[in-house]
Amino acid sequence: MKGRVGVPFLAVIIALSGVMLLAGGAFAASNHEPSSPDCHNKIVIKKVTEPSGGSNFDFTLKWGTNTKTYTLNDGDTITETTNSYSIFTLTEAVKADYYLKSIACSGLAAYKITYDLPNRRVIINLNVDKTVTCTFTNARYGK
Repeated sequence: MKGRVGVPFLAVIIALSGVMLLAGGAFAASNHEPSSPDCHNKIVIKKVTEPSGGSNFDFTLKWGTNTKTYTLNDGDTITETTNSYSIFTLTEAVKADYYLKSIACSGLAAYKITYDLPNRRVIINLNVDKTVTCTFTNARYGK
C-alpha cells in the first residue's frame, strides 16, 4: 500500500512543479526554448503618437524567463533579436494623457498573433525564423 500512496503523491508534486512525465521521461513544461544560433527571430517595436511628438512610452517584452524593457518616443523603432523560438508578450505601460488607439503587427500569420488592446499587449507565437513588426499607436486625450 505504501508504494501506491507514494506514486500519486509524486505525480501531484511533479504536476505542480511544471514537469510532465511522458513515456518514462521527464519533460519541462515551458513556452521558452533555449537560445539557438540557428534561430534569427526579430521583434521590431514601432511607436506612433497622434499628434506627433509624444515621448517616454515604456514597453516590456517577455518570453520564457527573459524580460527586456524599452522606452520609445514618437517615430522610434527598436529591434530585438531574440535567437529563441517562443511565445512573446509585448506590453505597453499606461501613459498619462494618452490612450492606446491600436496595435498592428505584420510579418507572421494572423493566427499566431493575439491582440489584447484592453491590457495593452500583443502575444506572438514565434516558432519560425521571422521578423515581426508591431506598431503601437497612441492618441492624446482631447486632441
